[in-house]
Amino acid sequence: MVFFPIIPKKHFEKVGAQAFAESAPVGTGPYKFIEWKRDQYLKLERFEGHWRGQAPFKNLIIRVIPETSTQVAELKTGGVDIIRNLAPDLIPDLKAHPNTYVSTAPILRTHYVELDMREPPFNKKEARQAANYAIDRQAIVEKLMGGLGKVVPTIINPLAFGYDPKVEGYSYDPKKAKELLKQAGFPNGTDITIHAGVSEAFFRQIAEAIAEMLSEVGLRTNLKVWDPGPAWNKFFQTEGKATHGFYGTWGYYSTFDADAILHPLYHTEPGGWVGKWYTRIPGLDDLIDTGRSTLDKDKRLAAYTKVQSLLKDEAPSIFLFSQHDMLGVNKRVDYAARGDEWIWLYDAKLRK
Repeated sequence: MVFFPIIPKKHFEKVGAQAFAESAPVGTGPYKFIEWKRDQYLKLERFEGHWRGQAPFKNLIIRVIPETSTQVAELKTGGVDIIRNLAPDLIPDLKAHPNTYVSTAPILRTHYVELDMREPPFNKKEARQAANYAIDRQAIVEKLMGGLGKVVPTIINPLAFGYDPKVEGYSYDPKKAKELLKQAGFPNGTDITIHAGVSEAFFRQIAEAIAEMLSEVGLRTNLKVWDPGPAWNKFFQTEGKATHGFYGTWGYYSTFDADAILHPLYHTEPGGWVGKWYTRIPGLDDLIDTGRSTLDKDKRLAAYTKVQSLLKDEAPSIFLFSQHDMLGVNKRVDYAARGDEWIWLYDAKLRK
């Protein structure tokens, strides 16, 4: 029930799905639709009769600005008030600028590399474990994330219900990675392809760093970067062709519960979102089903403890780190980043 939008049935049936999406949307929010220009902007106006009370701003414009340098320039000059997914290397500049500030908060979004367990080399557990030992996660967090992240032992974020602090993550151990790769039947290493659908430059830098670290232990990595969108989604999800794996992040639908990442990433059927194509771990589906089919807190915790132990051992992913939400804000507005990754404009205020 965390995200359950309500729309008027009669209006939707009258205008049709395409018009509803592009020119005639109606919902229950504090703003009403004015105009949308594809790849340019969305204009909204405050709905004065909203049940929660008036939103703090009469007009809201969401702009599409692909170039990071343009985003920053607009923020500094007042063309925009908030920018999201701020690259960590831009933070010092925006902190020092007289017209801007930075707000960050730890969020649920977790980074990982999903490994294709159907095909060599990652159909071998030793190869998957080798990939995990190959990555210096802390170095990535410190050097590429500006310290705004936390290494996670498996895929479950420490902020989420079900996280088990007793599970120890993979250390950075290139020597052990090479030994495991040899045990997997690849004494001379092997060539792999890792895919990434990224728009932010610093996400690409992370993917490149991972590819380099994998290559250093013998998992010689060809990194293929895709533009995010329907073609990428179809490739890695609907058709499940991202052999030998793909780099991604998952935000838990802003739901602070382990199930919000376990089911989409690892459950094979029914409705498996990614796990359907990549994960092959006997017993994992049953544990995930147990955790999501009871309200008994202790039973859920017990199931998720078993899940994390199984994930650590089987290594269906390269487990990486969580991150912070990173916002650049113009000083004419008071607003703070939230732990649920939402932009909640009821909390925003104009500075007097």
